[in-house]
Amino acid sequence: MAVILGAFVQATWSAIGVTRDAFTSDWRDRFLDAPQPAVHRKDAARWWAEGRALSLDQAVAMAELHLRHSIPSAPTRVLTPRQLEVATFVARGLTNRQIAGELVVSERAAAAHI
Repeated sequence: MAVILGAFVQATWSAIGVTRDAFTSDWRDRFLDAPQPAVHRKDAARWWAEGRALSLDQAVAMAELHLRHSIPSAPTRVLTPRQLEVATFVARGLTNRQIAGELVVSERAAAAHI
């Protein structure tokens, strides 16, 4: 799975003009092209070709399926409503100062929430 998705990332970045990205180059060097590769070279080559041919929708579906089956089920709610609110602000890229303004608390209190 990792080889396929790594190939997809590399192909996508190449398509938008990223010439040699550090993530896939380093990853490929360590896991595929190493003297003792982590996976068999024939399998790796097949998986790499498969990943490079994936569409975005296929790659997302594959990653979602993998995550759904590899992450243990968690409680339905792991964050309090306030924590969820703060997480939403963080995801939007707000600074501690901006979050404090949204929550009407001190900047220090906002930092503590984070």
